[in-house]
Amino acid sequence: MNDDYDVFVWPDGSWLYRGDYCELSDRWRGFDFGILYVGTIEYNDFLQLWPED
Repeated sequence: MNDDYDVFVWPDGSWLYRGDYCELSDRWRGFDFGILYVGTIEYNDFLQLWPED
C-alpha cells in the first residue's frame, strides 16, 4: 500500500493526505498540528469516526 493514501485526521474531523500534510509541515516546521489519528481513508470510513447526524 502507498503511504501517500494515509490520512491525518484532526479532532474536528478535518483531514489531509500524507503527501499534503508533509508539504504543510515542511512549511511550518516545529508547529504542533494536534493530529488525532493517522490511517487510511478506508479504515476511517469503517470506524465512522464522524457519522453524519
